[in-house]
Amino acid sequence: MAIAKHLNKYNIMWVCMLFFVYIITHGFVLYGLKHYIENLIPELTGMVIELLIVLFIFNEWQSREQNKQKISKEKRLREFLIFIINKFSKFDSMPPDFNFYGMEHSKNQVVLKHIISDLKSKKNIPEDFQSNFIEHCLRDIDALTSLLPVAADLSEEHFKSWARIVYYIKKNSLLLQTENASLEGTELDKFYTNNIELVAYIKRFDSASYNSNIYHGAI
Repeated sequence: MAIAKHLNKYNIMWVCMLFFVYIITHGFVLYGLKHYIENLIPELTGMVIELLIVLFIFNEWQSREQNKQKISKEKRLREFLIFIINKFSKFDSMPPDFNFYGMEHSKNQVVLKHIISDLKSKKNIPEDFQSNFIEHCLRDIDALTSLLPVAADLSEEHFKSWARIVYYIKKNSLLLQTENASLEGTELDKFYTNNIELVAYIKRFDSASYNSNIYHGAI
């Protein structure tokens, strides 16, 4: 494992460069320019071509492995988003078979857009949605916050989206300060505004994954 962490294309290139310089200087010192031109140039040309092929293959392999790691991390984050989205399952705009899988990007965007429309209109909202959703925010806020470094490993767009998701989950968690309290007036408006923005950033996260091919099923 100690060797593996240093095995990357840049270190390999430096080692090959040092070896290349050694061969050139060694040939000059021992045999002179004529021997270098007649013998070493063809050998070095072949070696350089082989080296470029090896570096290309290694680079493709390394990129693929890094992408697999990112996909695994994205899947972990998406699972928490699915828990959030499931709280909208009683909305009329939420299909019963909706799973929010990364490979169903177009469907995800349409469904989330409809959920936003429902939140804006405040119509056909289940009676227990407010309290259930805020309770979920209270339970998950710490876990979601701890996953910020994971989102940062994916891309800048993922990190920005996740940071805003955490922000609005936190705002929701602060709305009900007393047990069995209900939201009214300004607090109720804040609740719907928070969740319109929350779902919008979940949409943005999904788009970031799709556009960068970082989702389960991309490779």
